[in-house]
Amino acid sequence: MQERSEAHGALGCAEVGVEHREAIGRLRELAELLEEEYGSVTDGEAQAALNRIAAIDRWHDEERSHLDESE
Repeated sequence: MQERSEAHGALGCAEVGVEHREAIGRLRELAELLEEEYGSVTDGEAQAALNRIAAIDRWHDEERSHLDESE
């Protein structure tokens, strides 16, 4: 998306903004559907998900640093 905004200036930024807003809307719809079907997420479940995301981010950072070192 960044490449598109750089290539088209302000128009590209507006397009990226619209796409982002639409994606967020679709995610909200999905979250609502899942909540209807499975119930609300508990604080513990939310924290566990955030912890898992943080662990994945750390792994990706480590992998990138290994790639940078090998170049």
